[in-house]
This record gives sequence, C-alpha cells and structure tokens, in this order.
Amino acid sequence: MAIKHATKSPKGKQQNLGFSIVFFALNFLLVPFSAYATYAGYKEFLEEPMAILLAAVTGLLFFGLNYFISEKRKKGEPHLREAFGFLLPLMISFFGNFAYFYGGQMEGTLLEEDLTKYRTTLTKTYNDAIGGLTMKQQNQIDSIEAKNDLENLRTMVESELSALESQINDGGCFGLCDQKWEDIKQLFTDYNIRKTGSAGIPLDDAFTKEYSIFEEKALGRLEELEEGEEREIEKIKQIIQRHKDHIDNTTDFVPQIALAVDLLKSSNRDRLLNEGEMLIKDIKRTNDDIGLYTSPILNDFSYTELMPYEGINRRNFKGVLKNAFIDIVNPAATFISTILSLVIDLATLGFVVLILVNVRRRSSNKRIIRGPQRVD
Repeated sequence: MAIKHATKSPKGKQQNLGFSIVFFALNFLLVPFSAYATYAGYKEFLEEPMAILLAAVTGLLFFGLNYFISEKRKKGEPHLREAFGFLLPLMISFFGNFAYFYGGQMEGTLLEEDLTKYRTTLTKTYNDAIGGLTMKQQNQIDSIEAKNDLENLRTMVESELSALESQINDGGCFGLCDQKWEDIKQLFTDYNIRKTGSAGIPLDDAFTKEYSIFEEKALGRLEELEEGEEREIEKIKQIIQRHKDHIDNTTDFVPQIALAVDLLKSSNRDRLLNEGEMLIKDIKRTNDDIGLYTSPILNDFSYTELMPYEGINRRNFKGVLKNAFIDIVNPAATFISTILSLVIDLATLGFVVLILVNVRRRSSNKRIIRGPQRVD
C-alpha cells in the first residue's frame, strides 16, 4: 500500500503565521478605533444610544467581513458578495469617521470665526436697539416740541411785551397798554385753540400801568406751558429708559461680549474649545431676546436672526458635512479627512487583497515530501 505525505514548507508556515498576526492586529486596532470615530461622529446627530448601536454594528460587520473575505481568498474561492456587502458598513462608517476627523482639525479655527461672527451680530443688534430707542425718544420729543410750538409762542409774546414796554417807557399807556395786553391774551387763546381745540383759561386782566406786572403774568403763563411740555418729555424719557433697562437687566449682553473678547485671545485657545460653543448658543439666545423685544417697540427695527448653532466639532455631524462638502471652507482638511476615513476602514481589507493576490502562487511554495511508496 502506497502512502503519500504532503506538508507545508517551514517557510510557508512562517508566512501564514505572519499574515495572521498582521491581519488580527489590524482588525483589533483599526476596527475598534473606527467604531469609536463612528460613534463620536454620529452621537450628536442620532443621540447616544443609536450612535453606540450603529458603531457596534459596523464594527462587527467589519470584523466578520474582513475574516470571511480573508478565508475565501486563502482558498481561492469567489467573494464578490462579501465585497459588495462591505460597502454597507463602509458608507455608514465613513460619514461618522469624517465628522470626527474633520471636526478635530477644524473645530478651533472655525469656532473662532463663528464666535467672532456671532459676537459682531449681537453687538450690532444691541447697538441698533439702543440707538433706535434713543432715536425714537428724540423723534417723540421733536414731535411734542413741534406740536406745542412754544418757542414760536414765546417769540411772539416777548415781541408784544417788548412793544408794550417801549410804549410805557416812551410816555405812558394812553389807552394803548390795554390793547397790547389784549393782543397778548389773544396769542395764548389762539395757541390753546390750535393745541386743544378750546380757548382754555384766559389770562387775567391787568389793571395796571407797570410793565413788570404785565411781564410777570405773560411769562408766568409761558412757564406753565413749558413745564407741561417738560412733563410730557420726561414721561417719554422714562418710558424709553425702561425699555433700555429691560434690555440691559434681562439679557447678559455685557458679560457675554466681555467673555467673547477674552476667549478670542490667542492665549485662551483651550478655553475657547471648552466654552466657545456654549457661549455662541448663549449669544444667539440674547440676540433673539433683544430683537424680539425691540421689534414691536420700533416699527422700522430689523435685526439679523442667528441660525441655531451647528458648530464644527467632533460632536456635530450635519455642521461638519455642510462645512466640508457644501461650503468647502478648507479643501485640504476635507481631503485629509476623507483619506483618513477611508484608510481606517479599508486598511485591513487592502492588506488581505494585496497579500493574498494569488493563492495558487502560494501553493507552489508547498514542498511535497513523499514517504515510502509501499508498506509491507
């Protein structure tokens, strides 16, 4: 009876052992890291439990598919179905990995730009609101003064008083003082009719020939009217000041702007990364509060509404993809992150494909050792 013995050469055994070591090392190093990057990239978008599940599923699929494809290539068997199946976890993992890598590269730079933009917008909204309220106050004061027209009334009264004084000083009234006084009284009557629609309380008759009495009565009435105007103006000032105080007391504009200026200093880079995103969200809220409060008060007031912040960081999926592929803010970072996201998932498979290019060639390294052809 003839017995044939076939064994692998020692060199072939060493090659297989080396392949297995590298293969499993790549799997146990890269696949868990890819799963973590996938989780980190998706967790803000999908919420943490779903991100964990997605990362775990893609990681297990990569483990399994890498192993099955490796075994089939060793045996020289077709593995097209497994190769196509590899695309599913690859597509899912890629976007999570990309968000992780791109966010890691860009979060500091873009966070600084975003904070500057939000700070500038809030400052403009605040200044426009305060400036608009100040302008409204002045417009209302101007309107009251124009409506009352007390300056013109004072000019006419003082002109009549001057004529009356001249008449008295030049030789006496001779019946003209009463007429001048009636003219002055008529000025106040006409003024009241224009302003209120009624004649109001007329000035008392002045049974005197002393100019000081005429002057005291006329200027006294003018001062009463001017004091009334001052009360109107003061009321307007108080209303406007209450609006300004509301903005200052119910928002954190001043401390937020101060913190933004502080974080934007180059020496505070670490603080910017830790506190910047929350500050930007607070600035948006303050900007909205000021704008929404001021808009009904000022008819012509408009402000820039800040969009909900989707900062560029490791936790932000949508913001990263928009910034990288739509806005294309930094093509180099997009390219590098794309390469890293693909390499981390394809490295193990690429190793398998490159090493196991042709299984039949490896079989030629086997040495057939023939034992005795026949055993008696």
